[in-house]
Amino acid sequence: MSEKFPLYSLVDDQRKAVVVVAGDIEGFFVSEEDQSEAVAFIDAEVSGGVPREIDDAILDVMNTRGDKIGEYPIGSVVFADADAASRSGVKPRVSFRFFGSRFEFPEAREIWRRWAAEAHLGSEGWRTFSGSGHEAWLHVVQNSWFATGHDAICYGGNELANLNGSRFSTPASFYCALGEAVNGPGGYFGSSLDALADCLRSSREFKPLTGVVWGDFDSSEKALGSSFVTAVLGVMREFEVAVDLR
Repeated sequence: MSEKFPLYSLVDDQRKAVVVVAGDIEGFFVSEEDQSEAVAFIDAEVSGGVPREIDDAILDVMNTRGDKIGEYPIGSVVFADADAASRSGVKPRVSFRFFGSRFEFPEAREIWRRWAAEAHLGSEGWRTFSGSGHEAWLHVVQNSWFATGHDAICYGGNELANLNGSRFSTPASFYCALGEAVNGPGGYFGSSLDALADCLRSSREFKPLTGVVWGDFDSSEKALGSSFVTAVLGVMREFEVAVDLR
């Protein structure tokens, strides 16, 4: 397998059977400009030969221990001809088409591999990316959070979140930092204003977030824009979160 572990698993949800495990995938995480339709598993092992079509497929993302850390319901899948298998049974490339949307986060391909190896467990891993990479990191955070059975609530040991405003350059970076501040590295606590409100509302019955210390606020307001920052503060005020601006 690519880098010595299978990262993706294609499951026939009707039969609850694993059809393909693969070290990588091409053409699934794409840029907005990428108009190609080719999608393929790389370094793939196929159970009982490649079926021509699966009606209800789920693409799971797995870590190095084989635990599921992400999930994409992709619906109907039609396979093309696959490369011949090597002596070990690994097919270098298995092409397929599916009829759902691809994901316009090309950086997610690398980010998932880092998460599978648990290289995200340190804080602020999202800072190694920039711009659209923050959105890709936030996408992986949100996908993995719910795929691993979490709810949109505050699980952290503290009811007070500390934010370093000098770290923010995009709204996505703010939500990445907030998720970590509330729920630890890799944690999720909203990806939009509506999602933040949902998290705050749901947390009221479990463990409410009572306060935020927002350091270097002026820097973050300059980077994110006053309208975004004002909207965030409004949501927090609505749910009685005390915000200490520093």
